[in-house]
Amino acid sequence: IHAYAEALSRFFAVKSNVPRMEENRNRALAAGYTLVNMLHDMTSLTHARLDKRTQATLVKISNMKTLIFILIILGAIVAIGMAIGFTQGLARPLSVLLEATRKLKSGDLSFRVHGLTDEFGEMAIAFNEMAAALHEQMHNMQRAEQMTLIGEMATGLVHEMKNPLAGIKGAMQVFQEEADIKEEERAILSQAIDQIQRVESLMKNLLNFAKPPKPNLLPVNINDVLEETVNTSIPYSSSAPNSPRAIRIVQ
Repeated sequence: IHAYAEALSRFFAVKSNVPRMEENRNRALAAGYTLVNMLHDMTSLTHARLDKRTQATLVKISNMKTLIFILIILGAIVAIGMAIGFTQGLARPLSVLLEATRKLKSGDLSFRVHGLTDEFGEMAIAFNEMAAALHEQMHNMQRAEQMTLIGEMATGLVHEMKNPLAGIKGAMQVFQEEADIKEEERAILSQAIDQIQRVESLMKNLLNFAKPPKPNLLPVNINDVLEETVNTSIPYSSSAPNSPRAIRIVQ
């Protein structure tokens, strides 16, 4: 290319000298022909190499297609096998959990899931904990219903006992106010009235336990409570001192 460019520049530089100009023209044509031949050879060689590489690439593509086809077939076979194994491995734990759910739905809260591993084992543990919690909650609800029923029965019983006790206490208070009774008898009546009031207090506490009111805290003299307890326990401690159930008071 440089030789051709130099020959052209000499050709255009000597326009006044005709013989020299003709010589430079011939040299430029010769350099041009040489350049064209070289380019033709380079193009032919490149085309041949390109054809060779194209054929090699086509062979590789054909081999790759065959390999891809084989891999697709093998992949499909492996996928089907894995799907069958996965389905079988998934179906059994799911059937076990489904059976456990049906047992739980039917009311069998004592049923537990065993023999599962991995993630299904964790689900089985969670299911067993849920079943145990439901069983405990159901037991607590039954106890709460029983306590509610007992509270209603106790409330009715207390209401039935309040009127007779009120009549007995009123009659004793009338007898206590009579002037012709002895002081000993008056003391006995007073103690009986105190015991009736104590029973009424117990019944009131029972009603409050069945239907708890709002708490009302008051200061209490513990000495009075102990004194009343001792006075109430004296008849039981002196009536049968040798009995196993006798109350012994130590002051």
